[in-house]
Amino acid sequence: VKSWADAFGGELYSIVTKYSGSLLLQKKYKDVEPTLKIKEVDGLELVKKFSEQMESMLRRKVEAVEAVLVIVWSYSLLLPFSFHCFCQQFDYYNSLLINEKDENDNYVELGDEFILEPNEHFNNLLVNTTYSDIQLPTNVYNK
Repeated sequence: VKSWADAFGGELYSIVTKYSGSLLLQKKYKDVEPTLKIKEVDGLELVKKFSEQMESMLRRKVEAVEAVLVIVWSYSLLLPFSFHCFCQQFDYYNSLLINEKDENDNYVELGDEFILEPNEHFNNLLVNTTYSDIQLPTNVYNK
């Protein structure tokens, strides 16, 4: 049983090491270890600082939304009221369906061609800065 356990443990270690990238992580750590410093921090103070920064960021976002609301509201007062405005259909793309094609090589409904390119403002993720799409929760019907 001991030899089975040793063989199983060795095989498990080999697989975990191969697929976890732990050796690469250890190597990268050893490369930067001389420049690292261990510094004791006050956890409560760190959470307070993070909380203040988060509050400040959220406050700026709320102020931006409120500014947009004021502008939209002032413009809405200039326009004549029409119930028809509230009944319009709006086209949108479902993010799960972009670049999806059917068996006839046509883009599926609510999907379309989105040219995605790396963008430095989004950590070089593939994005489209011209169009936007939405992802609806699974339990919400599209349309």
